[in-house]
Amino acid sequence: MEEAWEEIKAHPSVTLSLDLYYMGIVFFRQETKIKEDYTIILSKYKPWIMGFFK
Repeated sequence: MEEAWEEIKAHPSVTLSLDLYYMGIVFFRQETKIKEDYTIILSKYKPWIMGFFK
């Protein structure tokens, strides 16, 4: 699924993508000229919550 998500994000019509860890949302807004990609990670999976930076 990670490969599929990368292919979806790379599509020329996609102007905004939100990776919500378990699902993703893409936008096809023609008004937006700059392509943007965001990854939102659940707080329980953030490295400082999991104890990697103690």
